[in-house]
Amino acid sequence: MFPDGSESSISGMPQQQTKGRAPGLLPDPKLAKAFRPAAFRAQSAAIDSDQSAQMSTDQGAGFRRLAIWGDSHLASGVFVEALARSLGQQGIPVVTTFVPPYMSRRGVRLPLRAFCLSDDWIFKSTYQADGASDTGPALAEMRSRARQSSPPQLALSESQPISDLGAESSRADRAAAYLGIDLRDEEKQSRVSSLSMLYRALHRPLELALSINQEAERLIRIEPAAEPLTVEKLYIEPADGEPLSTIGIRVVTGELAFQGFDIEHDTSPVLSIDTLAFPGATVKGWAQLNPHTLGNLIGSRPYDAVMLEYGTNEAAGDFDPGQYTETLHHALTKLRAVLPNAPCLLIGAPDRGSALRVVRPDRTGKAERVGKSERAQRMKYAQIHKQLNAIQAQVAAQYGCHNWDWQLAIGGTGAAYRWARAKPALMSRDLIHLTADGYRQSAEALTKKIGWAPSLAPDKASTTVAK
Repeated sequence: MFPDGSESSISGMPQQQTKGRAPGLLPDPKLAKAFRPAAFRAQSAAIDSDQSAQMSTDQGAGFRRLAIWGDSHLASGVFVEALARSLGQQGIPVVTTFVPPYMSRRGVRLPLRAFCLSDDWIFKSTYQADGASDTGPALAEMRSRARQSSPPQLALSESQPISDLGAESSRADRAAAYLGIDLRDEEKQSRVSSLSMLYRALHRPLELALSINQEAERLIRIEPAAEPLTVEKLYIEPADGEPLSTIGIRVVTGELAFQGFDIEHDTSPVLSIDTLAFPGATVKGWAQLNPHTLGNLIGSRPYDAVMLEYGTNEAAGDFDPGQYTETLHHALTKLRAVLPNAPCLLIGAPDRGSALRVVRPDRTGKAERVGKSERAQRMKYAQIHKQLNAIQAQVAAQYGCHNWDWQLAIGGTGAAYRWARAKPALMSRDLIHLTADGYRQSAEALTKKIGWAPSLAPDKASTTVAK
């Protein structure tokens, strides 16, 4: 059960916010200007060419590739899907151009129709590294267990299909580390022409058995790199020029660190949004990466807009404001080394409550279970999140970044309890994560803030945002 404090003891909120509704937010002109998609400008050109020309002079070309890094709040995909839906309602199609290596992590929604993998993979994240890490955009990798000699061959065509991927997990487990992905959409159609696998060869010689579109495997031998353990790219495309639908990768010998797939579509996307979020992630992942490596990996196709959503995991445990500030400075220094001119938005932690129940001795000395926690305990994490979000706002400005206070947007400290009591509930029972409805409502608030709300279509948004 939730600690059920009175409304007045938490904060004096307007009635509609007390019921769990996010406050209406008007667009922030500077933020909307920075995060205006290029497609909005193209639509504005069709509406009013003279006005669009003025906007182009004032605001630049707009972004076409957005990357959103974060933690479990975004990993489920609900929040970002709601952002993309608001653009889709205005005729702007959104695609994904990167598949991160989060297959072994629970609670992550990947941009795939299906996938399967053996249990021979170990997940390693950059934020847990001891020092600077060579990493791609995912800030993580899946490592296969080392193999010194070739195991028995597994013919994918002989195995029973799992989600049409053509691999039997039990046999794949015995043979080698295996990963299969299905790139098709819900109608079983693919618009992917090719992809590049980001990887590191941790133990050489590295041999991979590759199956494309469920065809027979072919053996690929990775020769030693000039620099050991460097991140490399393996280009993959069908030989017959058909769309790339499914891929099966099996580690035959050596040890592979898989860091994700760069996707090439058959036509140039109007707008892409890549979600790079997994449970447990912190901004330390950015502080720990090697900016030279990441810059080289995305150099031919850099992101031209960035959002970082972190804070909840940093606030857990013993929160040290000084240490967090220092880590955030390191992270944003690395970000600007990789993407010096990209519009940047820091999304703070939402509100958090405490589901703990206090046990105190009664007058007879026996333990008595109390229905409500002490106010200080109930508001502990809410106050930490408030402090953390204030630090984000201060540090963000020093690196030319904007910030969005998620906690404030849903009603401030204590909102977690009100959102948990809403009908339907907007906060989950752990008082840390939001429900799907809560994430959608939060995304709606952000779309209003950055001028993406459908009510602010190009003909209206241009007059609202332009100076």
